[in-house]
Amino acid sequence: MFHPDTLPADYTATNVRLARQGARVLALGYKVLSGRAAAEHVGRAEAERGLTFAGFLVVRCPLKRDSRKALSVLRHSSHRLCMITGDNPLTACHVAHTVRMDKRPAAVLEEQEDGEWGGGAWLAVDDGAVLGASAAAVPEGRLLCVTGAGLEVLFADPHLREHVLPRVQIFARVTPQQKERIVGEMGRRGLTTLMCGDGTNDVGALKRASVGIALLNADMNANTSSLSTPGAAKEKKKKG
Repeated sequence: MFHPDTLPADYTATNVRLARQGARVLALGYKVLSGRAAAEHVGRAEAERGLTFAGFLVVRCPLKRDSRKALSVLRHSSHRLCMITGDNPLTACHVAHTVRMDKRPAAVLEEQEDGEWGGGAWLAVDDGAVLGASAAAVPEGRLLCVTGAGLEVLFADPHLREHVLPRVQIFARVTPQQKERIVGEMGRRGLTTLMCGDGTNDVGALKRASVGIALLNADMNANTSSLSTPGAAKEKKKKG
Protein backbone atom coordinates (compact mmCIF):
# COMPACT_ATOMS: atom_id res chain seq x y z
CA MET A 1 0.00 0.00 0.00
CA PHE A 2 2.63 2.59 1.07
CA HIS A 3 5.77 3.26 -0.92
CA PRO A 4 8.58 1.98 1.33
CA ASP A 5 10.66 5.12 0.84
CA THR A 6 7.94 7.20 2.57
CA LEU A 7 7.72 5.07 5.72
CA PRO A 8 9.62 6.24 8.81
CA ALA A 9 11.99 3.79 10.47
CA ASP A 10 9.73 3.50 13.53
CA TYR A 11 6.49 2.94 11.56
CA THR A 12 5.76 -0.55 12.89
CA ALA A 13 7.06 0.16 16.39
CA THR A 14 4.87 3.26 16.69
CA ASN A 15 1.79 1.44 15.42
CA VAL A 16 2.32 -1.43 17.88
CA ARG A 17 3.01 0.91 20.81
CA LEU A 18 -0.17 2.90 20.25
CA ALA A 19 -2.30 -0.23 19.76
CA ARG A 20 -0.93 -1.73 22.99
CA GLN A 21 -2.11 1.44 24.73
CA GLY A 22 -5.66 0.75 23.56
CA ALA A 23 -5.80 3.25 20.69
CA ARG A 24 -7.39 2.67 17.31
CA VAL A 25 -4.69 3.52 14.79
CA LEU A 26 -5.35 4.47 11.16
CA ALA A 27 -2.43 4.91 8.76
CA LEU A 28 -3.09 7.77 6.32
CA GLY A 29 -1.62 8.13 2.86
CA TYR A 30 -2.14 9.93 -0.44
CA LYS A 31 -1.30 9.78 -4.12
CA VAL A 32 -1.06 12.61 -6.66
CA LEU A 33 -2.91 11.84 -9.90
CA SER A 34 -2.62 13.69 -13.20
CA GLY A 35 -5.99 15.40 -13.51
CA ARG A 36 -9.64 14.66 -12.76
CA ALA A 37 -10.02 12.18 -15.61
CA ALA A 38 -7.27 9.99 -14.21
CA ALA A 39 -8.85 10.10 -10.77
CA GLU A 40 -12.26 9.06 -12.12
CA HIS A 41 -11.01 6.04 -14.03
CA VAL A 42 -8.33 4.64 -11.74
CA GLY A 43 -9.23 1.34 -10.07
CA ARG A 44 -9.10 0.82 -6.33
CA ALA A 45 -6.10 -1.51 -6.45
CA GLU A 46 -4.10 1.03 -8.44
CA ALA A 47 -5.29 3.95 -6.31
CA GLU A 48 -4.08 2.25 -3.14
CA ARG A 49 -0.71 1.18 -4.56
CA GLY A 50 2.45 3.17 -3.79
CA LEU A 51 0.84 5.73 -1.50
CA THR A 52 2.87 8.38 0.26
CA PHE A 53 2.63 7.88 4.01
CA ALA A 54 1.14 10.98 5.68
CA GLY A 55 0.94 9.94 9.32
CA PHE A 56 -1.19 8.14 11.88
CA LEU A 57 -4.68 9.08 12.96
CA VAL A 58 -5.01 7.96 16.59
CA VAL A 59 -8.48 7.55 18.09
CA ARG A 60 -9.03 6.87 21.78
CA CYS A 61 -12.43 5.74 23.06
CA PRO A 62 -12.87 6.16 26.82
CA LEU A 63 -14.77 3.45 28.65
CA LYS A 64 -18.33 4.01 29.75
CA ARG A 65 -18.49 4.63 33.48
CA ASP A 66 -20.44 1.47 34.30
CA SER A 67 -18.56 -0.98 32.02
CA ARG A 68 -16.30 -2.46 34.70
CA LYS A 69 -19.16 -2.87 37.16
CA ALA A 70 -21.40 -4.59 34.60
CA LEU A 71 -18.69 -7.05 33.60
CA SER A 72 -17.79 -7.68 37.24
CA VAL A 73 -21.39 -8.63 38.01
CA LEU A 74 -21.43 -11.05 35.07
CA ARG A 75 -18.06 -12.56 35.97
CA HIS A 76 -19.01 -13.12 39.60
CA SER A 77 -22.30 -14.74 38.62
CA SER A 78 -20.49 -17.56 36.79
CA HIS A 79 -20.84 -16.14 33.28
CA ARG A 80 -17.96 -16.58 30.84
CA LEU A 81 -16.99 -13.32 29.16
CA CYS A 82 -15.81 -13.08 25.54
CA MET A 83 -15.01 -10.15 23.29
CA ILE A 84 -15.72 -10.20 19.54
CA THR A 85 -14.42 -7.16 17.68
CA GLY A 86 -13.08 -5.89 14.40
CA ASP A 87 -10.35 -3.98 16.24
CA ASN A 88 -6.62 -4.70 16.27
CA PRO A 89 -5.84 -7.61 18.64
CA LEU A 90 -3.43 -5.45 20.67
CA THR A 91 -6.14 -2.83 21.16
CA ALA A 92 -8.68 -5.52 22.08
CA CYS A 93 -6.40 -7.10 24.69
CA HIS A 94 -5.69 -3.71 26.26
CA VAL A 95 -9.43 -3.01 26.55
CA ALA A 96 -10.04 -6.46 28.05
CA HIS A 97 -7.49 -5.74 30.78
CA THR A 98 -8.79 -2.20 31.33
CA VAL A 99 -12.36 -3.40 31.96
CA ARG A 100 -10.92 -6.23 34.07
CA MET A 101 -12.46 -8.91 31.92
CA ASP A 102 -9.46 -11.05 32.79
CA LYS A 103 -6.24 -10.20 34.63
CA ARG A 104 -4.00 -12.81 32.99
CA PRO A 105 -1.39 -11.61 30.47
CA ALA A 106 -2.60 -12.08 26.90
CA ALA A 107 -1.34 -14.18 24.00
CA VAL A 108 -2.46 -13.85 20.40
CA LEU A 109 -2.36 -16.42 17.62
CA GLU A 110 -0.40 -14.77 14.80
CA GLU A 111 0.95 -15.61 11.37
CA GLN A 112 4.46 -16.97 11.07
CA GLU A 113 7.21 -14.60 9.94
CA ASP A 114 6.97 -15.79 6.33
CA GLY A 115 3.30 -14.79 6.28
CA GLU A 116 2.04 -18.34 5.85
CA TRP A 117 -0.29 -20.13 8.25
CA GLY A 118 1.70 -23.28 8.86
CA GLY A 119 -0.16 -23.61 12.15
CA GLY A 120 0.69 -20.07 13.24
CA ALA A 121 2.30 -19.19 16.56
CA TRP A 122 1.16 -17.86 19.93
CA LEU A 123 2.87 -14.57 20.75
CA ALA A 124 2.91 -12.58 23.98
CA VAL A 125 0.98 -9.35 23.53
CA ASP A 126 3.27 -7.32 25.80
CA ASP A 127 6.61 -8.06 24.09
CA GLY A 128 5.96 -10.30 21.07
CA ALA A 129 7.84 -13.30 22.50
CA VAL A 130 6.92 -16.69 21.02
CA LEU A 131 4.96 -18.69 23.60
CA GLY A 132 3.81 -21.54 21.37
CA ALA A 133 5.26 -22.55 18.00
CA SER A 134 1.93 -23.80 16.62
CA ALA A 135 -1.78 -23.24 17.12
CA ALA A 136 -1.95 -26.50 19.07
CA ALA A 137 0.83 -25.39 21.48
CA VAL A 138 -1.50 -23.27 23.59
CA PRO A 139 0.35 -21.33 26.33
CA GLU A 140 -0.93 -21.91 29.85
CA GLY A 141 -1.97 -19.14 32.19
CA ARG A 142 -2.75 -16.70 29.36
CA LEU A 143 -5.81 -14.83 28.14
CA LEU A 144 -6.14 -16.17 24.59
CA CYS A 145 -6.85 -13.99 21.56
CA VAL A 146 -7.19 -14.97 17.89
CA THR A 147 -7.56 -12.83 14.80
CA GLY A 148 -9.97 -13.56 11.96
CA ALA A 149 -7.17 -15.34 10.08
CA GLY A 150 -6.34 -17.41 13.16
CA LEU A 151 -10.01 -18.26 13.60
CA GLU A 152 -10.11 -19.87 10.17
CA VAL A 153 -7.12 -22.03 11.14
CA LEU A 154 -8.95 -23.25 14.24
CA PHE A 155 -12.15 -23.98 12.33
CA ALA A 156 -10.28 -25.90 9.63
CA ASP A 157 -8.77 -28.41 12.08
CA PRO A 158 -11.28 -30.63 13.96
CA HIS A 159 -8.92 -31.05 16.93
CA LEU A 160 -8.24 -27.32 17.26
CA ARG A 161 -11.93 -26.54 16.85
CA GLU A 162 -12.91 -28.86 19.68
CA HIS A 163 -10.05 -28.28 22.12
CA VAL A 164 -8.51 -24.84 21.44
CA LEU A 165 -11.36 -22.67 20.16
CA PRO A 166 -13.44 -23.02 23.39
CA ARG A 167 -10.52 -21.56 25.39
CA VAL A 168 -10.36 -18.34 23.35
CA GLN A 169 -11.93 -15.27 24.96
CA ILE A 170 -10.95 -12.49 22.56
CA PHE A 171 -11.72 -12.60 18.85
CA ALA A 172 -10.16 -9.61 17.04
CA ARG A 173 -10.00 -8.40 13.44
CA VAL A 174 -13.05 -10.52 12.62
CA THR A 175 -15.64 -9.91 9.90
CA PRO A 176 -19.41 -9.68 10.51
CA GLN A 177 -19.75 -13.19 9.07
CA GLN A 178 -17.12 -14.52 11.47
CA LYS A 179 -18.89 -12.86 14.41
CA GLU A 180 -22.04 -14.74 13.48
CA ARG A 181 -20.10 -17.99 13.09
CA ILE A 182 -18.47 -17.61 16.53
CA VAL A 183 -21.82 -17.16 18.25
CA GLY A 184 -23.24 -20.06 16.24
CA GLU A 185 -20.34 -22.27 17.35
CA MET A 186 -21.10 -21.49 20.98
CA GLY A 187 -24.71 -22.46 20.39
CA ARG A 188 -23.60 -25.70 18.75
CA ARG A 189 -21.85 -26.56 22.00
CA GLY A 190 -25.08 -26.16 23.89
CA LEU A 191 -24.17 -22.83 25.49
CA THR A 192 -26.72 -20.13 26.19
CA THR A 193 -25.33 -16.92 24.74
CA LEU A 194 -26.07 -13.26 25.33
CA MET A 195 -24.60 -10.98 22.67
CA CYS A 196 -24.30 -7.20 22.98
CA GLY A 197 -23.61 -5.18 19.83
CA ASP A 198 -23.65 -1.53 18.86
CA GLY A 199 -23.37 -1.56 15.07
CA THR A 200 -24.68 -3.01 11.84
CA ASN A 201 -21.66 -5.36 11.79
CA ASP A 202 -23.19 -7.13 14.80
CA VAL A 203 -26.68 -7.80 13.42
CA GLY A 204 -26.00 -11.36 12.27
CA ALA A 205 -24.38 -12.34 15.57
CA LEU A 206 -27.20 -10.73 17.55
CA LYS A 207 -29.74 -12.82 15.65
CA ARG A 208 -27.77 -16.05 16.22
CA ALA A 209 -27.42 -15.52 19.99
CA SER A 210 -29.89 -16.89 22.53
CA VAL A 211 -30.39 -13.27 23.60
CA GLY A 212 -29.33 -10.34 21.43
CA ILE A 213 -29.04 -6.85 22.87
CA ALA A 214 -28.50 -3.90 20.50
CA LEU A 215 -26.83 -0.97 22.24
CA LEU A 216 -27.90 2.45 20.97
CA ASN A 217 -26.72 5.95 21.74
CA ALA A 218 -29.90 7.86 22.54
CA ASP A 219 -30.54 11.20 24.17
CA MET A 220 -32.70 10.22 27.12
CA ASN A 221 -33.66 13.87 27.62
CA ALA A 222 -34.95 14.23 24.07
CA ASN A 223 -38.64 14.80 23.38
CA THR A 224 -40.07 11.28 23.21
CA SER A 225 -43.18 12.44 21.31
CA SER A 226 -41.28 11.82 18.07
CA LEU A 227 -40.94 8.09 18.81
CA SER A 228 -42.97 6.10 16.33
CA THR A 229 -44.84 3.43 18.31
CA PRO A 230 -48.45 2.24 17.91
CA GLY A 231 -49.34 3.39 21.42
CA ALA A 232 -47.84 6.81 20.93
CA ALA A 233 -49.62 7.23 17.61
CA LYS A 234 -53.03 6.37 19.14
CA GLU A 235 -52.47 8.72 22.06
CA LYS A 236 -51.51 11.54 19.75
CA LYS A 237 -54.64 10.96 17.65
CA LYS A 238 -56.89 11.11 20.74
CA LYS A 239 -55.36 14.41 21.86
CA GLY A 240 -55.75 15.87 18.40
